[in-house]
Amino acid sequence: MIVLDSQPFSLVEDIGFKAFVSKLNPTYTIPTRKALKLMVEKRYDEAKEKAMAEVQDAEYVSLTADMWTSINIDSYLEVTCHYITKERKLATVLLGVTRFPQSHTAVNIKEAQRVCHIRCFAHTLNLVVKKALDQTPTPELQYIRLRAKSVVTLFRTSCKAKEKLCVVQEMMAAQATVSSAPTDGENLWDLLDIRVSEAQRVQSATADAAVEVK
Repeated sequence: MIVLDSQPFSLVEDIGFKAFVSKLNPTYTIPTRKALKLMVEKRYDEAKEKAMAEVQDAEYVSLTADMWTSINIDSYLEVTCHYITKERKLATVLLGVTRFPQSHTAVNIKEAQRVCHIRCFAHTLNLVVKKALDQTPTPELQYIRLRAKSVVTLFRTSCKAKEKLCVVQEMMAAQATVSSAPTDGENLWDLLDIRVSEAQRVQSATADAAVEVK
């Protein structure tokens, strides 16, 4: 409870907590604040050794960094390790937490971790494709991109059109791929992945929605 709920060790000294435990089991002796601290430290050491052994046995690991602010407005940086166990289950282990009083910039985060900053490959690849498409002087391609974005924008901004699309998709046993696609152009594949099979559903929805795709 101390760890899961982020409770202070002084909880065992609170009058209300003592009364609550006494109601549950009058014969139970609540550990002292010092004894509780030693118990938590022992569990921490055991969990740390177990996590280190699993990480060492993992074939691949993925590290993520996150920033958060405590209730006292103190900024922290934490590094988490993700890996697949021998039982083929996804596991996550917190490797460390440190104070981070600087501005939350990529340069400061990289310096705090003392590691090379490698951007997300999928995001970088998407930016390359996006830039290439932006520089492609093909009117037909640009027209398709604009039309696809207009269709997605329509179903994300018009309640009437979206409701009609949902009805049509349910009738045709389809997934709501059109209304959930992005419109900001950051993920072009999802934006343009309005398959041919969706054409009939989109046409049916827009025809009765009293709206126009520009």
